[in-house]
Amino acid sequence: MIYCDPDSGACYLYPLDEMTIDLAAAKTLEVTATPLKPGDVPLREGPPTREELLVHYPARFTWQQLKCFVNSG
Repeated sequence: MIYCDPDSGACYLYPLDEMTIDLAAAKTLEVTATPLKPGDVPLREGPPTREELLVHYPARFTWQQLKCFVNSG
């Protein structure tokens, strides 16, 4: 699973085998995250994957800013 922090712009890769589906049984999740770097996700031909978009083309606006812009007319 990939998580990108909108404030810092850093993307983290969480291994799925360490995550638990039953959150009621586990009170805390201990998951190690490693930041993704452009060298870790090479660009390939064809449509970009989610990982390529997050690492090589980071968001320049927050969803709130984009929503305000679209709603402004």
